Amino acid sequence: MKKRDDIQIYELAFRKVRYGFWDNSLYTPIQCGSACNAVNVCAVKDNIGDNISDKNYFYSETTGTYWIWKNAPHTKYVGQCQYRRRLEFNEDYDFETIFSNHKIIVSRPIFMSMTLDNQMALCHPQINIKAFENIVYRRFPEYAETFNHVFHNGKILFFSSSYITTWDLFDNYCNFLFPILDEYFTSFEFNDRDRLFGYVKNRMPKTIDFKIKPLEYHMLIGGFLQERLFTTWVLHNFYQDDIYYKDFKFMEEEAGLRKIARPVERKVAEKYIR
Repeated sequence: MKKRDDIQIYELAFRKVRYGFWDNSLYTPIQCGSACNAVNVCAVKDNIGDNISDKNYFYSETTGTYWIWKNAPHTKYVGQCQYRRRLEFNEDYDFETIFSNHKIIVSRPIFMSMTLDNQMALCHPQINIKAFENIVYRRFPEYAETFNHVFHNGKILFFSSSYITTWDLFDNYCNFLFPILDEYFTSFEFNDRDRLFGYVKNRMPKTIDFKIKPLEYHMLIGGFLQERLFTTWVLHNFYQDDIYYKDFKFMEEEAGLRKIARPVERKVAEKYIR
């Protein structure tokens, strides 16, 4: 099929799922971590060209983001969404109607019951928060005030890697995201998968039930950091009126996140977004 040359939305997937993917003129599924997975999920794989596919055990779906950034055609607009949570548009949708008034399409953030740093300490104790902060402050001092606001005082989170924006803004985001993730990765020498496995295992509380979420899930540190960095990037670069909200569709029949994902209403978001 002929792909649209003005926009592409990439559906990030790691494994085959029973509800399938959209693969048409607008949507392109991409297999993330294909270098680590012998299963053939879809035609486009993130281990071709300039890629970090073999580090998916840390970077999670951001190996797909990296592949798009480095290898995909430079369309005017580019987007991505997780295979489990899809931003749905008709193939022939006229995106100029949105981008004539807005700069980014993103699902509404969820509201947390605590600040993001406290939530990370509780749910992701394998992450060294101080090291994460120091990298952000040193590499991007211009983001320091926003990051402090988002991470230490904020209670909203843009999650699930779902957005559509111009290629220039996508490039801006990737130039912010990957230097931070890469430094965190290299500073702890996580290029050895077994080293990361042991590191995470030793930092997880004994009360963690790995039957619910296996240790491999907790190794996906880059994915967890990415959500906090994306939230920082959005709040630093956009005003409220720049954002067009398009909530994704839960593809799972049983989605645990559905129970806690309370989308932030506009009047609440305005407390956090300029």
